[in-house]
Order: sequence, then structure tokens, then C-alpha cells
Amino acid sequence: MKDFDNRTIYELFTFFIRQPCWNGYADSFHAVTPSALQELNREAASWLFGEVADLGCGAGKQIPCVSENQKVTRYTGVDMSKKMTKKARWMARQFPHIEAQIITDRIENVSFGPVDSIVSINSYYSWPKPEMILSHANRNLKENGVFVLATVNNQLNMERLLKTAKADLISHPNWFEYVKYNLKICKNPNYRFVSLDTLIRQVQTHGFEVLDAHTRFYQGGLSFLVLKK
Repeated sequence: MKDFDNRTIYELFTFFIRQPCWNGYADSFHAVTPSALQELNREAASWLFGEVADLGCGAGKQIPCVSENQKVTRYTGVDMSKKMTKKARWMARQFPHIEAQIITDRIENVSFGPVDSIVSINSYYSWPKPEMILSHANRNLKENGVFVLATVNNQLNMERLLKTAKADLISHPNWFEYVKYNLKICKNPNYRFVSLDTLIRQVQTHGFEVLDAHTRFYQGGLSFLVLKK
């Protein structure tokens, strides 16, 4: 039997573990947007400027918020899920006044820089090798560029968060599928839900200065960092 090196194992993990989950999640994620997520996206977009890369762009939910920011000149979204990026391309077509490209690939495979700003919303926790992607992000970010990194943390109470959103979204036809996938994600042992302090230490070791860091979103269950190269 052929020996598997670390890269081969990583490729297999990516294909068999991550890809089916995100492809299955694409329809409901595209259709359902709780107010907490919309608030998060708008705050993240307010920090961005110039050419922007969205790492783990999913269905492109950052695009409407970025399009409202007149300091942003160009948007590049990267995501490995074919179904997610199909949704993101549809989203980009709805906002044609902003130049946008959507790339279907793993983040670490794409040379998307040099860019002025990077944003990554709820993607970090699914990265098998976050150190690799943080280093890659640093290399593709201009000097004095900004990186907005937001990810659910070890204090997340998904059941409580979904209960809060239920009153507004219960009649949405994709609501129950959305709930199912979010609970499934939270129970996935392969995903990484780290504390804010752990995340801060990690980004600092990869050359980023922390401009702001807090857990005010998702009832304390999300770490929001604004970083500078």
C-alpha cells in the first residue's frame, strides 16, 4: 500500500470531512441571515479598505456590506466549497458596482495579494492548519494592511443563539435546515473553537499587531479581532 505523506493526509481530510459539510450547508446559509450575523458582517466591513480578500467567503454574505463601503475598490472571495462559491458569484452579480472575483480553492493555494485588507468570518475554526493560513494571509497583506478575523469561540452557546433568532426566522423555509447544520458544525470534533486569548497569542506569533479584540458578538461566543501587519 502506498505510504501517505502529511500533504496527502491533509488533502484527504479536506475532501472527505470539510467539503461535504459546506456543500450541504450552502443552500440554507445563503438563504438565512440572522440579525446577529448581519450585525457582525457590517462591523467587519467597516474596517476594510482598498483591495479586499475574503478568506472562507462562503456564500458571499460579506459582499452587500463591502459594497456599502466606499473605501473598498475590489473584492476577492476564496472558498473551497463549489456550492458556496456558486452562491457567492450570484451575490456578486447583485452588486455589479463593486469589482469582484470568486475563487473556488483552498485559501492556502491562492495568491490573492498583495491586498490592503483581509476579512475572514467564521472560517478559522474549520482550518485544519490555521498556522499555515495565518502565515499565508500575512504574506499576501500589504504593510500596514488590516486583517479582520472573526470566529466562534469556546464560549459559544449555539442552542441559545438559535433560540434568539427563532422568533424572526421560524417561518423561513430554510430555517430548520439552517439549525440542523449549525448544530452539526458545533458538534464536529475536527473543528477548533479556541478562546480569545489563545487566538490573540496565535496571530501575534504570525506577525500581526492586535488593534482591537473583543467578544461582544454572538452573546460572547465569537472572538472579533482587528489586526495590522
